Amino acid sequence: MIRRGLVIDEKSFGPDRPRVATRLNNLAVLLQHTNRLDEAEPLIRRGLVIDEKSFGPDHPRGRDPAQ
Repeated sequence: MIRRGLVIDEKSFGPDRPRVATRLNNLAVLLQHTNRLDEAEPLIRRGLVIDEKSFGPDHPRGRDPAQ
């Protein structure tokens, strides 16, 4: 269901919108909880890139927590 929502949002709003980043993060959290870390990591990274482009690197949503 989350993947379907992601596809719909990408088509409706474009692939680089904050709403898409939220969907990516939600899917990544689900994958983390099911121990599918290799699948989750690229989604988290993509969401961070989108948020940084949208909000800037100093905004909490655009900040990489690992740094």
